[in-house]
Amino acid sequence: MANIEKIKVGSTTYDIRDATAPHELTDIAIAGTNITFTDDVNSTKKLINATDQLPSQTGNSGKFLTTNGTNASWGDALANSATGSNSLTILGTAATGSNNINIGSGTSTGTTSGSVVIGRSATTNSSSATVIGYSAQSTVSSGVAIGASARAAGGSGSCAVGSGTYAYGAQSTHIGYSSSSSYAAVGNYSVVVGYNSAANYTDGIAIGRQATSNAQNAIAIGAGANISQTAGQYAIQLGQGTNNTANTFSVGLSSSLNVQLLDSTGTIPFARQAQAIIEGASDPDTTTVGTVGLLYRNTTDGGIFKCTDTTGSVYTWEELGAGGGSASYDSTTQTITL
Repeated sequence: MANIEKIKVGSTTYDIRDATAPHELTDIAIAGTNITFTDDVNSTKKLINATDQLPSQTGNSGKFLTTNGTNASWGDALANSATGSNSLTILGTAATGSNNINIGSGTSTGTTSGSVVIGRSATTNSSSATVIGYSAQSTVSSGVAIGASARAAGGSGSCAVGSGTYAYGAQSTHIGYSSSSSYAAVGNYSVVVGYNSAANYTDGIAIGRQATSNAQNAIAIGAGANISQTAGQYAIQLGQGTNNTANTFSVGLSSSLNVQLLDSTGTIPFARQAQAIIEGASDPDTTTVGTVGLLYRNTTDGGIFKCTDTTGSVYTWEELGAGGGSASYDSTTQTITL
């Protein structure tokens, strides 16, 4: 063998050279936990006990080697305690149902099948549920609860994502954050997205910070959008403001101005129509440009006309109140009286 001065075992370096000159290493022998190095001068130059590097193996069957950065030790392996077929339980209550996964202290899937529960104290008692996060819970089949204290309850297929979210209606969805259970997706098939928002009736939608849909099929979108009464079914509120009139569409333009864009018949209110009426000093003719439904007022005699047809560049106007009647226009209220 070549001349060797030092041998390193683990983090320890052993000097095997003579005081005056390196010797030739002739043999290395291992007996039990002892390692003996022999050179061409001394029968035994250095004796190393392997127990200096490894902790005792006695009574540590099945454990793994770990370290705190200074000392090595044996740690407990994370055993699968599940008894159900194809199930896995680490630290939590043993899964007795099939095809379950529960990981974390206090987790439980009970006798259900096909569920996944991850996080301390996360639980489900229903099949095919997915629960992730501290104290999250699903009490319905196919429910999803992700986030600390998220709850999927009340109907199958409900989904709650975010800290403190609550999906109580069947197949309802709540995404965001809630400071209390009063902010929730309560209605069946309802959708809630945002901080402290709520949809309390079937098919309601509330999206945005503190948006509220409190009527069936009502849609509230935007911070502070509010449909607060059950009479507001099928109403839409876009932006801050309240709309409790059924089948209407309103837009909040500021904290103090909420404008109705569609009335309950689906028509744009007359006062909201762009260029609801145009004016001229004489009656309109086929060259007077307009669109079907547009009104025209003769400022000379007050006659009111309505565009009834456009064909190419030819425009047809019909005088309102013709045939013995009359029509007047109030420019202040934008009202036509026949």
